[in-house]
Amino acid sequence: MRVKVPHKPIHVANAFLWKANQDGVCDIDKLKIQKLIYCLHGWTLATSGEPVVGELYQAWPYGPVLDSIYYATKRFPHNHITHFFDEFDPVDESRKAFM
Repeated sequence: MRVKVPHKPIHVANAFLWKANQDGVCDIDKLKIQKLIYCLHGWTLATSGEPVVGELYQAWPYGPVLDSIYYATKRFPHNHITHFFDEFDPVDESRKAFM
């Protein structure tokens, strides 16, 4: 059996945002993106035994949270997420866009 390498949470979030954009869904906020990733992660663990993301969840008062997604979504406090997340590259200290 081939072992799958877990994805970075930010890449999974961008995949959800891309699909929402394709389907005309525009109400993805920071709580919804956390829940979507958590549900996908749980479903995949239950069905294949493989994790989707390679980051541990934190138990917060309103549910499970991935720190990297929390900090990436801080700039959208109560609004819908309006664009893809970029990623910081520590090698050349640049930001790289999803698309």
